[in-house]
Amino acid sequence: MTDQKQFNVPENVISDMKSNANNNPGIYVYNSLLGKGEIPLRLGLANYYTSKLVGVGGKLFLTKSNLYFTSHQIFQNKINLKINLLDITDLKQELNLIVSQHISIYEGEKKHRFVVYGGKEWLKMIDEAIKDYAPENNDANNLMNNDEEKIKVNEKNNRSEERRVG
Repeated sequence: MTDQKQFNVPENVISDMKSNANNNPGIYVYNSLLGKGEIPLRLGLANYYTSKLVGVGGKLFLTKSNLYFTSHQIFQNKINLKINLLDITDLKQELNLIVSQHISIYEGEKKHRFVVYGGKEWLKMIDEAIKDYAPENNDANNLMNNDEEKIKVNEKNNRSEERRVG
């Protein structure tokens, strides 16, 4: 995939948004109204799994306080998902398929599964946003440290499974 499909928002765009944030009630990103002062940090294409086998295509974006998913306009059952970063209890990279990765975001006991390009970067940015949003929350600060080990274990398991299947 090309860089046009996912990107980090340039600093000059962020600074323009910050300077205008007090004048506007919010901005719309992929048909979701962001809260006052909320700025997108990362945007990209994603599939959101509503069950083990059913995925819905759309756009995933991260702000300093929330993670959003909005399904494409063509779907009859439109999905608009908003996860507050303080509600995230765990981050995992589940499956690495060279170009795309399966990542899981846990909101308490609820598991949100996405297929994205650059899964490790998504997890790293989400973890950094959690730390910036809640620096006093030690549990949130430890999510990625624990997950780096989990990611390595999951990648090793996935390679083993690929060898068995292939």
